[in-house]
Amino acid sequence: MLRYADTFRGVGADLQLYDDGDLRFEGPIPDQIRAAGQAVSQWTPKRRALTAEGRFGPMPLIPDQAWLEGLVNAVIHRSYGWAGASASDPQATWRLA
Repeated sequence: MLRYADTFRGVGADLQLYDDGDLRFEGPIPDQIRAAGQAVSQWTPKRRALTAEGRFGPMPLIPDQAWLEGLVNAVIHRSYGWAGASASDPQATWRLA
């Protein structure tokens, strides 16, 4: 998964990739999805709002079900035709791409 600091990815000196924004996951597909999901959950912007417990706390701006569907779709629709091909889920700071 790739996490960019801007909507423009850039190249060379203009590359907008966060220092910790290039993650790879290996192993059985369910384990990869679980690990990638934990990273997306940490990277997803949050807001402070009233929780189901009746207290104010962090709430994700993007519902977990929405980004999880996109993540699973990226895994399912990856190409097996190229050696070393992988699924990618690039993220900008304010949106999932």
